[in-house]
Amino acid sequence: NGDDPVEALNLSMRVRRIALDNFGADNIAPGQPLALLHETLVPVYLHHRFQLTAATKIIGGLHYNYALNGDGQDLSRPIDPALQRQALEAVLACIDPIELDLSDEILELVHPRPFGYSGNRELFGSSTSPAFDAVGAAQTAAHIAVRGLLHPDRCARLVDFHRRDDSMPSLEEVFATIIAASFGDSADSNSRIQELRFVIRNVVVVELINLAQNTNATISVRSRADEALNGLVMEFEGDPHVRALMDLIERYQRRELNSPLSPARALPVPPGDPIGMAPELMDDWCGWSRPG
Repeated sequence: NGDDPVEALNLSMRVRRIALDNFGADNIAPGQPLALLHETLVPVYLHHRFQLTAATKIIGGLHYNYALNGDGQDLSRPIDPALQRQALEAVLACIDPIELDLSDEILELVHPRPFGYSGNRELFGSSTSPAFDAVGAAQTAAHIAVRGLLHPDRCARLVDFHRRDDSMPSLEEVFATIIAASFGDSADSNSRIQELRFVIRNVVVVELINLAQNTNATISVRSRADEALNGLVMEFEGDPHVRALMDLIERYQRRELNSPLSPARALPVPPGDPIGMAPELMDDWCGWSRPG
């Protein structure tokens, strides 16, 4: 989708906004239950997910070829630091609560499922059944972005690339940018947006804790995740709006959490590719079999 994954993500978000602004009853055939709009809404709401993955790979990314000795291909090198920072900004724009909010016009159309129309894996999970879970959908979208940014291998590359060239974004810088985007000043936000912001903050805190506890992450990464969590506690101690999250961090610091966390009843992410392909059909379609 173009030579620039960052611009492609920005374009994908603009297309997503147009699709959401025009989303309505005409997105299903006449006479069909309005509940079926849920199936249509998922790929529209997550329209950007593949470009989000592409842009995330820029951060801590590496240019390389499968070169042969003497074939003259370029040597491997980290991606330009300015482009990495642009990618980080574009990825974090995807978890802006205003972008993740769904209008009442859409929510009033996505009805509960009637008898004979059971749920399926192409739908968003819900903690508000039978109503559509708009907050859960926002949490799912935020989780895709934050978990991608905080992948242990990506974080380790950020540490190493910055060690070799201090013009490269450091892991501390990436943590600080994520925290600023999710915990920044929001005093003027209304309660509708504040609730989504709290959910996004929860995703950030939980994924930082999971990274700090991840035994597959390097000690350099885990120690920096610890530092980021300590910084959050010191910065927001006494703030009633984030007290629950600070309590969660302090429980982790006291080592009361013995297993990886999920963002408060994390909802499953609807499958992305191949669209509509049930897992039991994958063996024949791909020509491979799962190990027994």
